[in-house]
Amino acid sequence: MKKFLFSDVSKPLEFVGEVVFLLDSSSVVTPNNYNLLKNIVKKLAKHLNVGPRQSRAAVVVFGSNAATTVNFDDYKKFSGFAQALDVSPAADGTRKIDKALEIANQLLRSARTDLPRAVVLFTTGRQAQENGVKPLSIALRELESNKAKLFVLLVHNSPNTNIRDFTSLVERRRDIVTETSFEKLKPKIRSVAKMIASRSSKYSNLFMHSLNSILLFSGMREGLIYFVHSFCFYPANTVLIKMIDEAYKTAISIYETTYHAIGSRKKIKMHGMHVRHPTL
Repeated sequence: MKKFLFSDVSKPLEFVGEVVFLLDSSSVVTPNNYNLLKNIVKKLAKHLNVGPRQSRAAVVVFGSNAATTVNFDDYKKFSGFAQALDVSPAADGTRKIDKALEIANQLLRSARTDLPRAVVLFTTGRQAQENGVKPLSIALRELESNKAKLFVLLVHNSPNTNIRDFTSLVERRRDIVTETSFEKLKPKIRSVAKMIASRSSKYSNLFMHSLNSILLFSGMREGLIYFVHSFCFYPANTVLIKMIDEAYKTAISIYETTYHAIGSRKKIKMHGMHVRHPTL
């Protein structure tokens, strides 16, 4: 029984998306804590289903500067992702979150457009307050245009750091997870993964549900109209056909709303088929 429960908890979530991890490796992060952080990221990536033909993940480390140490296409299996992360060097210096977000936006330009997108910021404190630092609002606006959601994992025990420093960065307060050490963060990773999968899939799921509905309904529509013509008499048949057409137009409207909200202009791959924007 214990073995079953363990395997169930460790099983990857039913999630497929594009994830960018931003790792604070500034000078306040000790080598031991940096290694703990990399192990946490590996665990989180595993829960988020990173692997062949599943989720993809990229890693950006930041301090005074920021650099991509693992790109979306740098590995073929999860083990390759883990190995590349293991050898990711620390950036050192002050904590410039703006530089990490800039690179995250660059990476998202090559992300798959039909999948949820998440940016996960691991930080031990707020943005460095020094000359040359850009307002985070600039990078956040681009994240929104890239249809990505930001999540903050704040690990600190400093009185100079407050969660209010990060509430303006996220859509809701619960998108911030705080803890006083990396060791204490480790047990929370499964629940963090669930939150990321659920929140970043919000618009994508709505889009795919509406697309599934329109494909199903368009296939049924002709059969319903044939049935009404064959077995119903005037004026009932006219009323029923009008109701069928109104329902179909409503389904199209829901699809178009989510289609334009997401900004997708490419084919959506689903169930082995490619479908484009349907028209009446």
